Amino acid sequence: MKVTHEMIRYTRHANGFNQIKMSNVIGLSQAYYSQLERGNYKVTEAVSKRFIDTFGFNEADLINMRNDIGRQSRYKLKR
Repeated sequence: MKVTHEMIRYTRHANGFNQIKMSNVIGLSQAYYSQLERGNYKVTEAVSKRFIDTFGFNEADLINMRNDIGRQSRYKLKR
């Protein structure tokens, strides 16, 4: 399954990390991470692998995360 910027942001919030902490944990610069989380950069295979390996995610974890993100977005304020 493809890792998305929404999954990365979701994981950061779930762990109570700020962007600096999350970028350090994954091994990215904070500037790059910020753009990645906003969706301005694509999540590369290398970043996906770092993310999955760092947090120990498996395919089921990613599917559950995608589903959780989808459920949450239904309740967000539409602007």
